[in-house]
Amino acid sequence: MKAIFFESLPYEGTFHVGSHHFAKCFLRDGWEIFWISHPFSPFHYMLREKKDFEIRIRGWRKGPINYGNLLYYSPFTLLPSGNYPILRSKFFVKNSAKATIPKLTSIIKKYGFASPDLIWLTNSLFHPLLGSIVAKKVAVRVADDITQFKNIPEAIKELELSAIEQADAAFIVSRNLFENLKGEYDNVIHLPNGVDFEHFQNRVSEPEELKNISRPRVIYVGSTEYWLDVDLIEECARKLTSFHFLLVGPHTTNLSRLSTLKNVNILGMRPYDSIPAYLKHSDVGIIPFKQIPLVNSIHPIKLYEYLAVGLPVVASRWKEIELLNPPAYLVKRDEFADAIKTAYEKKDTGRDERMEFAKKNSWNERYKMVLKYSRLTC
Repeated sequence: MKAIFFESLPYEGTFHVGSHHFAKCFLRDGWEIFWISHPFSPFHYMLREKKDFEIRIRGWRKGPINYGNLLYYSPFTLLPSGNYPILRSKFFVKNSAKATIPKLTSIIKKYGFASPDLIWLTNSLFHPLLGSIVAKKVAVRVADDITQFKNIPEAIKELELSAIEQADAAFIVSRNLFENLKGEYDNVIHLPNGVDFEHFQNRVSEPEELKNISRPRVIYVGSTEYWLDVDLIEECARKLTSFHFLLVGPHTTNLSRLSTLKNVNILGMRPYDSIPAYLKHSDVGIIPFKQIPLVNSIHPIKLYEYLAVGLPVVASRWKEIELLNPPAYLVKRDEFADAIKTAYEKKDTGRDERMEFAKKNSWNERYKMVLKYSRLTC
């Protein structure tokens, strides 16, 4: 059985998102996978527009790179898309995946994936290629509400709707977004994010860099995109001077104000395999997001990962996370610091409940949901 994964991120990148975990499940069941990441170009390099750029270059020059039953390839395009003049035009967006060197469909054919059993489409930029690939089934996965992203061209948003309409099944991560789409499309299925529960159960030693950081430790794991409330983190750090705040993830937002605070530690990106160690040697996990429309459809993987190790969680209150009804402190902005203190003081209470919630929301359980829909039983 063969599947093509059309994705945004590289397979071996710094982030592990939902499709990485679904690919792992398919591989476990004996599938062969061709993972293709977002087309890159010299333009992206000049603007540092794409994450993991060196990995993408290697995925093109040396690709497809063989990871056993998974091939990874990063196409190079002459028509880059982006939310900039000309690049946001329909012509660039609809032809970006076609104007690759070498031709992407030729690479796919050369490596035996011209007629796959399944196309798993997360990146709608690749939708125009579907007419050239004879797949038995097509599944679209909508991970976020891209209509709310500032850097997504309108034409890509149109492609996503076309992809949903033509797919055998469209898996929608956010319940909020699912509710908005189910009245228009009869093939949409609510499939939330999950957690690699077993990955967070291993016994791990304390990371060396944490040994000189006293407890209690409050940890945030994730990117510092514009929806992260940096002001709120600063306010909490200034109010809770005995707590040490750890920020683990890439720096995509200006954190200079936080770097001056003695009890804030900006650790940067760490490998996915090391994340359980950072979480297990912390005391409270936080999700301090801004109250903006984009956030209403974010289904946070980090929530499940925090809970999988038994961490108490304090999160901003937004629509999607409220619908999850997790065993966490969902609070207003002015309640956040006090909630962190309360969560720490009661951290040993409800630990089993938190871990059980995460276990029931594992990627393995999500994969069972994928397989049970007959339209995707290949």
